[in-house]
Amino acid sequence: MKNRRLISFLSLFSLVLVLAIYYVLVPVNNATLENPTSGEDAVVSVSDGEDAYFESLELAKVSKINDDIDELNQIVASSSATMEEKIEALEMIANKKKMTKEEESLKQAIKEAGYSNAYVEYEDNVVNILVAKKDASKSDAVNIIKIAYEKLGNKYVPSVSFKA
Repeated sequence: MKNRRLISFLSLFSLVLVLAIYYVLVPVNNATLENPTSGEDAVVSVSDGEDAYFESLELAKVSKINDDIDELNQIVASSSATMEEKIEALEMIANKKKMTKEEESLKQAIKEAGYSNAYVEYEDNVVNILVAKKDASKSDAVNIIKIAYEKLGNKYVPSVSFKA
């Protein structure tokens, strides 16, 4: 009889524990928090698919950079890593943050030049630039390359492509 009660108690306790952990870890839907008592219909805006494409590229890039920085932070926090490894990891973190700022600066300059959207990513000594423009010409590519050289100098070779 005692074993049955104990098993029932442990089963219920584990169920409550699992549910509590689940509700703590599940992200909250922001739409329900903004105006939960509103009885009005929600206004949904559908943006151009082009914007979603560029946003997905940015999210993937940011996710990869954050993963890389997390790995480098683990090296810095590791007690088994040597001082040289820690210094190298810190330099790489600073370099990644600097490159992210440069990418954002170049992307903003391209947008200010009249292009609707842009994606910028460094790979080795090449900076890949993807610009949203349907009827792109050679002069558009030249303009973007000029902007890249003005912002970055001769450190990187710009590679320009267009997304219709």
